[in-house]
Amino acid sequence: MTAQTSLDAAFDEHGHKVSDWSPLESPVLSTYCVLNTRSREIRESLCKTIDNFSYGDQLVFHFHAFILPLSLPTVNADCYCLQDDAILLEPPDQERRVTLDEIRRAINSDPANSDWAKRGVGPLFVADPAARIVIIGQAPGQRAQASGIPWDDASGAKLMTWLGVTEAQFRDPELFAILPMDFYYPGKGASGDLPPRKDFAPRWHPLILGQLPRIRLTLLVGKYAQDQYLIGRAKRNLTENVRAFREYLPEVFPVVHPSPLNFRWQARNPWFEADLVPALRASVADAIV
Repeated sequence: MTAQTSLDAAFDEHGHKVSDWSPLESPVLSTYCVLNTRSREIRESLCKTIDNFSYGDQLVFHFHAFILPLSLPTVNADCYCLQDDAILLEPPDQERRVTLDEIRRAINSDPANSDWAKRGVGPLFVADPAARIVIIGQAPGQRAQASGIPWDDASGAKLMTWLGVTEAQFRDPELFAILPMDFYYPGKGASGDLPPRKDFAPRWHPLILGQLPRIRLTLLVGKYAQDQYLIGRAKRNLTENVRAFREYLPEVFPVVHPSPLNFRWQARNPWFEADLVPALRASVADAIV
């Protein structure tokens, strides 16, 4: 069964016309195709047709949408996308990759984020291809989401102090990229803010990080970031991850979250201010030179 046959069958079953589909007829090497669909049958049919053409090793999808990086070695490839329900991120030549603006639009249109989009709330992250340091923390707080400025609170002020940078430097996207583990405020829980969605960072971070070729240092702020990015290298708990920061250098630097609520942790671990913070400032200074 060809890709066209199985796709037509899937959509005919759900009342979609073949005319809703548009073939990709440009000689590109890597195209990001973001398809949004509420049909499990359509999604499963598309996945079954993947072996009809070459593709990369990253396939990320969820019930309402999936992102499929394709490799199209021929001009007339058996690859189709829904014009009405899909966002096709297609580079005009073999060298250009999908842009950060295109990724931002894809995140905003993802049905998983529709509750925020309906309220006019967009994804909160900062990324520029020139960035030297990426800060990966937890989801933005209520104040940051309202202002549209990441780390727009006392935690952000403390973080800048730890990094040894001015606010102007911290807000310079050519120096610092900021990728929370979720780009939307998750709401209040029984004890503080709810955690970031577990599937958000694995779905979107790789696409964004792929557009940041000059990153020299990755700061993992807090447990959620460290759980995701220290898989196979993490210690027993956050404190031990942070205490062992030298083991992850020079590329990665784990730190505790700078929330004022962590004052007891800092009081119990004086080595953090005495030993880690000077090393952190040195690593940041080296990265932004």
